[in-house]
Amino acid sequence: ENYFGYNDLDLDNKINNVDHFLDSNFEEGHRMKRTVLLRRFCQLNGVQIACKDYHYKSNKKQPFQIADVLDVFCKAKFNETNNLDSENLFQQGLKKIAENSLSEGIEALSESLRLTQHVYGPLHQNAMRCMHEIANKYYLQGNLTDAVTMQHRATIMAERLFGFESGAAIREMINFAIYLISEQLAVAVQILYRVRYLLILNTGSCDHPLIATIDTSLSIALQLHHDDLTNSQ
Repeated sequence: ENYFGYNDLDLDNKINNVDHFLDSNFEEGHRMKRTVLLRRFCQLNGVQIACKDYHYKSNKKQPFQIADVLDVFCKAKFNETNNLDSENLFQQGLKKIAENSLSEGIEALSESLRLTQHVYGPLHQNAMRCMHEIANKYYLQGNLTDAVTMQHRATIMAERLFGFESGAAIREMINFAIYLISEQLAVAVQILYRVRYLLILNTGSCDHPLIATIDTSLSIALQLHHDDLTNSQ
């Protein structure tokens, strides 16, 4: 305690009372803050529980039963080796793009993607990273069809690798929705609303910086939709 300064931090008062912890770390009155805490606890400790509505403040019965715990699995850490050839091609592609050589950069990124999937298989976070960068460069070129296609693949890969509500999947879905605004406006709005809900579910707060990005994109999409309706009338 003396070495780590537990007494100075006064941690006992913070962790003994769950309500005080929630009120000090989450937005006041937010209805999801207990759910966010429960979700994060299960993720960090490898506990899988039933998906249902839990009544935390019920006086008649406990919010959790033994039958609610479906599985317990271990949490393991491991070091993953990197493919140096694909990594060099990836960095080379970014360098070419920084030098305003978009075509050569996209070609190098595509080669890095092919090499990564040849070594690791179709699902890998480095492949997702390559798809994300390629989609972004297609979007900068004005090639919206290829940008949407590549970003769609990156989004699906992020959901399968990290989970559909993970931070990586949320970031990919935001980019996917932005690319879709000019192509499929209604679908882009639905994705943005879904991403907004998932982000609040993850953080338990509406003050996350990405909320501003999502709200801005939603405002643009809804304004475009309003203009389309006005022009059609």
